[in-house]
Amino acid sequence: MSSNQPRQTWSNRLTYILTVAGATVGFGATWRFPYLVGENGGGAYVFLFCIAMLIIGIPMILVENVIGRRKGVNALDAFGGTMNGKPVAKVWKLVGWMGLLGAFGIMAYYMVLGGWVISYIVNIIGGNLDISSPVSGEVTKSFFTEHIENSPWEIAFYTFLFVVVNQWILVKGVIGGIEKAAKYLMPLLFLFLIAMVVRNVTLPGAMEGITFYLKPDFSKITAELFVFVLGQVFFALSLGFGVMITLSSYLDKNEIWFRRP
Repeated sequence: MSSNQPRQTWSNRLTYILTVAGATVGFGATWRFPYLVGENGGGAYVFLFCIAMLIIGIPMILVENVIGRRKGVNALDAFGGTMNGKPVAKVWKLVGWMGLLGAFGIMAYYMVLGGWVISYIVNIIGGNLDISSPVSGEVTKSFFTEHIENSPWEIAFYTFLFVVVNQWILVKGVIGGIEKAAKYLMPLLFLFLIAMVVRNVTLPGAMEGITFYLKPDFSKITAELFVFVLGQVFFALSLGFGVMITLSSYLDKNEIWFRRP
């Protein structure tokens, strides 16, 4: 896009909200979070997570939203230029660079998981995995511990496919690519989440799992656990990577989102 052209804006609020949800509801919420809950005391972890989300997570994501909408530029330049008519100290540009490097690190992590998941889905569709059996958990565990290790070229291919699909969407831009993809992929994700919840609560021993998840054992709460929780809050909300700053920079500054009563 030429520098003399006006910056594009989201088509409507819903697509922006769906895209933000897509940036926050991912592997961190559907895969990493349940694992950490199981490893760190169940309800105690959930209790601390909710507190950290309210005190740290939500305020920080709102701050990134304000920065992006106010500056209207990419996540790197958002920490430069001027603010309230005064030049911003150049040292703040390091914050933008740190977020950019962090995003590259997260992508290296996500593209590998993406390859695993695509391979998993393809093997289910191809009939190589039977996840409807009573021992489906063991089947899945065996897949991720043995099949992935023994099939490096297959995983490499699906990882490459994952990267190509993401590149195809990203080169179309935030509005032409990400927004259009979010319109279809996010409702599909929510349907999958509902199906997953229904499936899980109908499995044998589901109530024991729900009790473990919701009933906190306060003896499990430690300073180390809070550090784990804080890391999950940053990971789940994509804080510090410039994601929210970038997405919010495409908001229409003249649109009023909150009206006083």
